Amino acid sequence: MAAIRTIFALVLVIAAALPASAQTLADINRLSGLDVALGAVNGSFAETIDQIPGEKPEQFVDAWKAASADAFAGPKMLAAIEARMDGKLSAGQLAELHTFYSSDFGRKMSAVEVAAVSQDEAIATQGAEMFAQLPQKDPERLALYQRIIDGLDSYTVGESMSLNVGYGIVSGMMAAAKQPATNDEIKAILDQGRADMRQEIEQQINFSTAWTYRDVSLDDLKTYAAFLETPAAKAYYGGMITAMDATFAQEAKEFGNRLFEALGMKKA
Repeated sequence: MAAIRTIFALVLVIAAALPASAQTLADINRLSGLDVALGAVNGSFAETIDQIPGEKPEQFVDAWKAASADAFAGPKMLAAIEARMDGKLSAGQLAELHTFYSSDFGRKMSAVEVAAVSQDEAIATQGAEMFAQLPQKDPERLALYQRIIDGLDSYTVGESMSLNVGYGIVSGMMAAAKQPATNDEIKAILDQGRADMRQEIEQQINFSTAWTYRDVSLDDLKTYAAFLETPAAKAYYGGMITAMDATFAQEAKEFGNRLFEALGMKKA
């Protein structure tokens, strides 16, 4: 603990010396790798047409391609999130966050997380095996993983993203069946499977965490977990979750509207 207190004392000293212009939310989001994570969403979403059952008419495939081209686009969502977060963090909090993420340690942790983006196959196989072994093999590491998951509020973020992306998929399925549904009807469909979805999300995040931080030392995991539990980090990620939820919801609705327009249909 003494070492951790020393690190954060040094962080504050360095933060005070940084130019104010460098301590912006946009800089922090890029240092933390948020831009990379958001940038991967569009490609993944465009491919979800393969999850829609049954034979898909050429008109629908073309409409989906057109409507999904700009759906959940990383740069657009990042700008919207930052606009919603504007003024939510104090200058001191921005300074502390910037200092952490621009430090060698912060950059190392961000690089570890960015390297895991779009590694779905490795996470589903290797990550699942790694996580299954942790309770017996390395309970201390498992406990630290849970602290990191809680600090990042990963389960809530995953659920929010899945619900909003799911909105787009269900909207597409209804369009394919030529049975347009209202927003409330789509939400009701999603709510029916919400409990199972949450369980699956938690499992996927557990596997992803085990794979992502597999080579990170226990000391580094402790330092990272301690940072995520600071007031500045809690304010950052708490505000980010709210901003992301609203941004993803808007993107999902816009996709649904574009899809119906591309099909020459009117939404219910």
